[in-house]
Amino acid sequence: MRAGDLTKRVSLQRKSSCDGSAGQPIGITWPELARIWAGIEPLTAQQRVVAQAIHPDVSHRITVRYRPDFANPLLVTALRIVYKDRVFSILGALNVSERNIQIDLVASEGMNDG
Repeated sequence: MRAGDLTKRVSLQRKSSCDGSAGQPIGITWPELARIWAGIEPLTAQQRVVAQAIHPDVSHRITVRYRPDFANPLLVTALRIVYKDRVFSILGALNVSERNIQIDLVASEGMNDG
């Protein structure tokens, strides 16, 4: 991965529930975990057909540097990427070559606004 491939400055956010004084859930917030560099690409028609066999809403691949936040597949789906006014729900993460250098995120645009 070259640094020149990661040209978008994005916000990595994690879903968090807000509870009222009696402990009842009153809403969802998305606090920012980090500002990171990313590459955002829409999937080609062929890639989309293959990806939608796994999840019907897949629309983009987002490439980022490795972070431990992406290591647990169960926690990855509680994350999202925000770029300008675009919101990308993260549906899965692939540790490319298992080298802890590059992560390819499988994402859908506009699906996870809280």
